[in-house]
Amino acid sequence: VAAARRDGADPAVTGAPATYTVDVPGGTLVITERPDGEIEMTGAAVIVAEGEIAADWLESVAG
Repeated sequence: VAAARRDGADPAVTGAPATYTVDVPGGTLVITERPDGEIEMTGAAVIVAEGEIAADWLESVAG
């Protein structure tokens, strides 16, 4: 999602979901970012970790 956002995709602006395909060890993930900010990850890959990024930290590194 971060790489796609860097390229200018933002469902909150367009009003349409954005879908990306990511190949990772274990399979292919399909990432869907909805206009409400929710992100769905589906695919055969195995979850090895999960977490949240603090908005203030993200803003500080995004510039």
